[in-house]
Formats: sequence, C-alpha cells, structure tokens
Amino acid sequence: MKFNKRKIIKICGEVSLIVVGILLALQIENWNEDRKEQRFTKETLGEIKSSLQADSLHLKSRISRLKDISKKLIVISESKINQELTYQEINQSFHSLASFILLELKTASYETLKNTGLNVIKDSQLRSELVNLYDFLYPRINWLVEREFNQPNQSDYRPVYNKYAVYGEEVSSKGYFQIDIQEFDKILQDPEITKAARQKYNKSLSMIDRLERVKVFVDRLILMIDKELG
Repeated sequence: MKFNKRKIIKICGEVSLIVVGILLALQIENWNEDRKEQRFTKETLGEIKSSLQADSLHLKSRISRLKDISKKLIVISESKINQELTYQEINQSFHSLASFILLELKTASYETLKNTGLNVIKDSQLRSELVNLYDFLYPRINWLVEREFNQPNQSDYRPVYNKYAVYGEEVSSKGYFQIDIQEFDKILQDPEITKAARQKYNKSLSMIDRLERVKVFVDRLILMIDKELG
C-alpha cells in the first residue's frame, strides 16, 4: 500500500491547525475567565473597602458616644455629694444608667465574596485578615456589646434606675416614653446608684478599648485592600 506523502503532510497540517485552533480557543476562554474573575475580585474588594470605611466611621461614632456616656456617669460614680451639681448634670448622669449602643457593621459584600470563594484573593495575608475580621472579630464585638453593655441594663441598672424614674406618656411619634426623675437629693446619697454608675462607667471604658482595637484593625485592612487594588 503506497502512501501519498503530500496528502499525509496536508492531513497533518490540517490536524495541527485544528489542534492549535482548539488550544488557542481554550487559552482565550481561560484568559476571559481570568479577566472576569479579576474584575469581580476588584469590584467586590472595592465594595468591601467602602463598607469598611463606613464601619470605621460608625465605630468612631460609637466610641464617641461611649466616651460621652462615661463622662456623664463619672458625675455620680465618684459620689460627688459635696460638689454643687446642676439639675442638668444629675439628670444626664442618671439617665446614662439606662443607656445602650447599637452596633451596625456592614458584612454583605464580604458574604458575597465568601459565597463565591475567597480563593479569588491571591494575597493570602489579606484573605486571612478578612476572615479574621468578619468571621471572628465582628461577631465577637457584636456579642460583647449586647452581652456586656446592653443586656445588663435590664438586670443590673434598670431596677436601680426605676427607683427614681417617673415614666410619663409615650411619645408615639418617636416610640419612647417621657421620663423624669424625682428626689434629686437622694440620688447622690444612694449607694446603689453610685455602685451601678461605677460599674457601668467601667464597662463603658472597657467597651471603648475594644471598639478602638477593632477600628485599628479595620483601618489597617482598608490600607491592605488599597494596596491589593493597586
């Protein structure tokens, strides 16, 4: 059986072209997928950065509120009985016993990235820090705010607070009650009030420290994302 050399060469050439075409098509497809993945990663990281910037401002405002609460609580936590205090100072300090804070940190962008796959982030340190913040630090600080600062209101401070609080009519448009206080002269002389104020003052300082540490972490993570985005 004789082989037509020219025909074989032609067939081989056609096969080679087909193979090269297939490989080129696969390469282009992979390249397009990589571009889509990179675009998605950059867009998602950009959204996470925006969320972190909002969180940083939110944490700053919560820290500021806690500092304001602690300043008001110090008035009665130090039992300044002999100091002349105005009605407003006693009023603000007393009402701070029933204060609480709302912590609203944004996690939607991270959850989107997490559901897609965190491996799209090539920087392993950035990936690890994101997981640490969103899966550990944020849940923990939310738990601490509720468990150590907000919940004790009902069990530790509210009973003492209610000894002197007079609840008026509900302000329906704003969803809270008009509250006045009575027996000003007894508030600073009540050891339960002084003890409760000191406890809450210490909790405020502790919570300030924890929120400040989270904010430092958030601000550092924003810089890392900036570097990743180029």
